[in-house]
Amino acid sequence: MSTDRGPRDGSLDALRFALAPARGRAARWLAVARGLAAHPGPTLAILRSRLAGKRLRARQALIALLGADHRGLWHSTLGLPAAAGVSSGTAARVATVTAGMLREGAVPSAAIIILVAPGHVLIEGAADRLAAAFAADPGMQILYGDALFEPGGTGGRCLPLLRPAFDPEYLLAVDYIGPVIAIRGEALREVGGLADAPPGAEAMDLVLRCADRFGRGAVRHLPQPVSLWQPSQGTDAPRAAGSARASSAVAASGAGPLPKGERDRGRGANSPERPRPSPQPSPTGRGSPTRVSPAAAVPRTTGQTGDDGHGVRSARLEAVRRHLVRIGEAAEAVVSSEGIVSVIRSLPDPRPLVSLIVPTRDRLDLLRPCIESLQHGTDWPAREILICDNDSRDPATHAYFHSLEARGLARVIPRPGPFNFAAMNNAAARQGRGRLLAFVNNDVEAFQPDWLERLCREALRPGIGAVGAKLLDGEGRIQHAGIVLGTGGLVTHGHRHFPGDAPGYLAGLEATREVSAVTAACLVVEAGKFAAVGGFDEKTFAVDFNDVDLCQRLNAGGLRTLLVPSAVLHHREAASRRWTPEARARHEGEVEALRKRWGPLLAQDPHYHPGFDPDLGTYARLRRDWPEGIAAGPR
Repeated sequence: MSTDRGPRDGSLDALRFALAPARGRAARWLAVARGLAAHPGPTLAILRSRLAGKRLRARQALIALLGADHRGLWHSTLGLPAAAGVSSGTAARVATVTAGMLREGAVPSAAIIILVAPGHVLIEGAADRLAAAFAADPGMQILYGDALFEPGGTGGRCLPLLRPAFDPEYLLAVDYIGPVIAIRGEALREVGGLADAPPGAEAMDLVLRCADRFGRGAVRHLPQPVSLWQPSQGTDAPRAAGSARASSAVAASGAGPLPKGERDRGRGANSPERPRPSPQPSPTGRGSPTRVSPAAAVPRTTGQTGDDGHGVRSARLEAVRRHLVRIGEAAEAVVSSEGIVSVIRSLPDPRPLVSLIVPTRDRLDLLRPCIESLQHGTDWPAREILICDNDSRDPATHAYFHSLEARGLARVIPRPGPFNFAAMNNAAARQGRGRLLAFVNNDVEAFQPDWLERLCREALRPGIGAVGAKLLDGEGRIQHAGIVLGTGGLVTHGHRHFPGDAPGYLAGLEATREVSAVTAACLVVEAGKFAAVGGFDEKTFAVDFNDVDLCQRLNAGGLRTLLVPSAVLHHREAASRRWTPEARARHEGEVEALRKRWGPLLAQDPHYHPGFDPDLGTYARLRRDWPEGIAAGPR
């Protein structure tokens, strides 16, 4: 990774996935041809599926072979809602204002206030939809929607910014929500308006203050487009248009002065603003295409504060620090050169013991590199290694076991009988002495020494359950970055097959954030929390989905599941698995059990947008009926 890949405009930090240099069409086709030619067997299988009319299967196999990108998300602007103001029927209840106007001390008396910003305008019908949503839910205080990103030079195409449900962890890392938000007028006045908000991060600061004051449930997401973002048109014209509409609304509503409100103290202004070291994943492998996007024409504008773009990042960092002070959490917040904010919480001294649990059956070719990486490629000082052995027969494997135990480097926990991944992990967990459990597959290798520290730092927090890492496959591409429910017919790994160093959709491969589940191939959880929910369900999910089920039970108990993408490891997924008729039958039974137990959650993952195609990976293509087919209300 380079040391500074971020755009100069800090407001574009979440859009770095869309700002990659674009290849020409000829270069793209040449790369595809070379990738297919290098793998004739898979290429013939793809061709047979295509000729048999199995278009989806062929497309999925092609992505698995050549890699994924975001090109399929770009959408023609034809037929999409156009920019518009507030309708006459809504104007009496809704006022549209800019942060500058609120900062001057005047708050409209309208029931609903929509905050806009330079380059951002509401689209037709948005104000009506927002007002209707507030009327239907009295407990909702802030509502944000999706946006259409339309830079210049894209030939009449736009990129939909499809946001997840509210996630405070995600917002602390990168502003995936702002700057267009709607808030109840009473709530705005109660939290003190924007008079003291960091310039350049007003919307983000307002969302955090409302979540702190009213609870995270007061912040909701409407999964429909509500605004148009046109940075290529400059800031002057949008600012003038927005200010004119806002001035009319304010004048009509009889705005009065802001109450003084509570001013935040102890902002940690002396804390150093230094970048957190970025992970260095291995280069992408075969045929991984360069991320292509029409958005290469986006101008490298300056930040909203008029400086070189770091003003927006500094404002976001200040908003995070103020939030930490309000909730009484002692932590350091730093921002990277890519614009990602990391909240670094203190660790106990001395460090608590971690029980690293590795289930295996022979496969010394996988196990030895895994164990050596846990011994020599992991810098957490207090750790023990437990190898749960399921009837290994290879003499070389047993000799390795004896060598490890004789040197005090690991304990071997026998677990004979039919292969049951969940039962093996449970058996080892009962033998573990650590405050933390780290489940690691025997086909996983650590190459980043601080991976365990990054995961433990989050897992030790009171409200956190399971914590997972970003895993790279043998080609250096994303194998795991959280588990998305309801995609691919059941569940899918987020950003699967994208380049290992990709920033991810809305910086989702860089920001610590909530996900519905993480894989047990690398999962850290406090032992007490694991035991409180009964561990893995070894009777119902012996091999598959035991990690998804565990995370759902932890989530149901009020503990959140986190993805920490700055912790990166290699994973040769299922390298030791052998499919038999019995294994396939068992797998189908576990599929049905997951649907029966967690069916409603599988309908729509709150951390994933319903506008994405549920059948073709994740973050790769829009649903064919988007946006008309998305009838979901606030979530």
